[in-house]
Amino acid sequence: MDAHVLHIGADDCHRVAVLRSVGYQVDECLSLPQLARALEHGTGVDAVFLTESDGLAHEQAVQMARQRSAPVILFLRSNGDESPRRVDLVVEPLTSPTKWLHDVRALLEWSRGVRAQSKTTSESLRLLEMPRARRWRRTLDADTDSSALLDFGDWRTLRS
Repeated sequence: MDAHVLHIGADDCHRVAVLRSVGYQVDECLSLPQLARALEHGTGVDAVFLTESDGLAHEQAVQMARQRSAPVILFLRSNGDESPRRVDLVVEPLTSPTKWLHDVRALLEWSRGVRAQSKTTSESLRLLEMPRARRWRRTLDADTDSSALLDFGDWRTLRS
């Protein structure tokens, strides 16, 4: 899979190496400010991977990723009682790489589909607005240039 992803948190289970071994381009972020810069300046970030870590406020990382509409995958380090919120995929401890890679691939394909549909929808809406914008522009031009106004007689002359 050819995807550009970000990872933040302790990589003590070597998941970054696993992601790279199957073709993901992984940029590692060592802090929240570095994650913010990577999201801000990174082009085409397909997902943010977050490994539960001591001293890392994962809610802030999730919020940053959400602002860029990037899916968030959370790798848990322990089986805690707290149910993670606002993440797209939770990978439990000891989940096999085969399983979580399959789930990640499915999530990224779904996310790309949603983004493509969103672009198509917004492009369609933009195209629907164009004739209205052109009419409005012609009206403005006609208001500022009296020679642009044609009466019925002029129209017949131009038509023949």
